[in-house]
Amino acid sequence: MTEEAVNRRFFDQYSVAHAAVGAGFGVLEVGAPLAIGSQVAFEAVENELKRREPDIWPDPRMDGWENQSGDIVSFVVGYTFARLLPKSSRLKATAVLGGAALALWIYGMKQKQAN
Repeated sequence: MTEEAVNRRFFDQYSVAHAAVGAGFGVLEVGAPLAIGSQVAFEAVENELKRREPDIWPDPRMDGWENQSGDIVSFVVGYTFARLLPKSSRLKATAVLGGAALALWIYGMKQKQAN
């Protein structure tokens, strides 16, 4: 695999999506071990999912350990952010974060189709 085929950036535009998912777990009040464990498990299988279904990913490059670490940090930040907010604000803030993540995902898919 070439160097260009691996995403080695700690944070990238998709870090927002990981933060949004973390915030969603926070809104649902899932316990930290289960929430963070699910993100770690996802990172363990994400590259295989990208190999099998490259068309559903805006950036199907394999994630290096640097990016996987950044994805987990992003998730934890989103989770913590949601848990620290007053309950009355959690859903709204998470919806805004999720909307931003969705917009970035759609933009990435459009860029991929244009190339």
